[in-house]
Amino acid sequence: MKIKDRLRQWLFGLTIPQQYLCIDGDRFPNPLQTVVTLSTTHEPISIEHIFVGYKPVVLGFHDEGRVLGNGDLCLQFHQQAFRPDSNWRGFPSARNVVARMILSPIGETFRGFECVRLYQAIRGQHKFLSSPYQHINRLREHLVKPKPGNVNLPGELHDMVRIAYSLPRTIALVSVGTPKQLNVFPTDLHGKLNGQLYMSSLRIGGKAQQQVEKERRIVLSKVGCDSFREVYALGKNHMKDMSELMEFDLAPNVSERYGVPLPANVLSYFELEVMAWIDIGIHRIYLYKIENEVKASHGGVLAHIHQYYAQWRHHHGMETNYLLR
Repeated sequence: MKIKDRLRQWLFGLTIPQQYLCIDGDRFPNPLQTVVTLSTTHEPISIEHIFVGYKPVVLGFHDEGRVLGNGDLCLQFHQQAFRPDSNWRGFPSARNVVARMILSPIGETFRGFECVRLYQAIRGQHKFLSSPYQHINRLREHLVKPKPGNVNLPGELHDMVRIAYSLPRTIALVSVGTPKQLNVFPTDLHGKLNGQLYMSSLRIGGKAQQQVEKERRIVLSKVGCDSFREVYALGKNHMKDMSELMEFDLAPNVSERYGVPLPANVLSYFELEVMAWIDIGIHRIYLYKIENEVKASHGGVLAHIHQYYAQWRHHHGMETNYLLR
């Protein structure tokens, strides 16, 4: 281990070199599991969520049976079996949970789609690093000036973002445009709600947002994990105009219904039509109708996790093949 790496470990409790680590999302061993608990019942609820915002942290649920109720809830991240044996801020919990967040419902969101529920995280706690190291790293973040263009995530908000990224988040590529002009940009804030609905979000004020709302149709592609460097490099396209097709690395075929060019290394894709949107914090959250879903190829799907969770895995002997940029 290099001297600077030893120093970083001693000062900050970190040996993992990057804040976000790319992984093969299909071959990620022993991921954390989640359950939801309510203050009104002792029984945990198994329900999937979609991560669609980081300032604030926003999660979406497809709650057809209204099992989540109308109040706050607690999302618990656990490695071992979840058996409630304690209480955290009024919610049944377990001493062995790795992280947890209290979520508060966001009022009426998408009219006519009451089954689509959005929640904002208001409190968070994790065990990815020890308490002293968490305190030291918060102090360091407070003292270091943010890089230009980065979103400032102060204090507990940053910890809630770290918790959200302790689950592998698929990095997809969005294609929007015409047969002659195109933009392609990555997103990890997205997910399928059910067989008919999809959700994603974009930063308000970006050119990508303007392009999506002008075209009203997008193609969202999951891509192979071996293209991780190229996908990260496309992040700047959120603020770029559409370009000629030759500017992009594209597959030889186009999407089945819309005829939109597909990115190279595409594994599967959704053809989506914008139905509605809502603004929360810095995000515009979109609800789409799924017009088509296509499996194009085979391979490991590109995803990433946060450095803190990767460090926790390292401390617990859960080695993973990370793709370092």
